[in-house]
Amino acid sequence: MTIGTVGLVFAVAGLFALSIVLGPLAIVLGWLGMGRRWNTAHVPAVIAFTLGVVDTVLALMWLL
Repeated sequence: MTIGTVGLVFAVAGLFALSIVLGPLAIVLGWLGMGRRWNTAHVPAVIAFTLGVVDTVLALMWLL
């Protein structure tokens, strides 16, 4: 598995549980999976980054 795919798994799992932890992890792993630049050739990494942002925002909204 690549880093982007692992980030995607964390992002999907973050939608259901521990989103405050798994969301930022998905963001970091998605960014690293894209090669530290916005490269759309790595689709799982882009999805992981996007879902990680969604996870984190939803977790922060839930806390407030």
